[in-house]
Amino acid sequence: MKTVISTSQFRRHYKARIAQHEPLVKRFQDSLQTFLHDPASVRVHSLTDKMAGKLAFDVAPDFRVVFRENAEKVILVDIGTHEQVYQR
Repeated sequence: MKTVISTSQFRRHYKARIAQHEPLVKRFQDSLQTFLHDPASVRVHSLTDKMAGKLAFDVAPDFRVVFRENAEKVILVDIGTHEQVYQR
């Protein structure tokens, strides 16, 4: 299994957008575990344009985790609503 790490941006946004909402904390934890074992179940998709090279998966209907990955690691980059993480 790959190692999961997070960027400082991810940690800041998690704290501001997710941490104080217990149902979202649980959804994130469940989605992350599902992602690690069955990525298709959380709708992993590649991003384009300014976010090319990154991927995302669903946490809730309007919450996404943006990440990068390589052979050894998954790097969590951002978390938030569709509008928050896909700012253009």
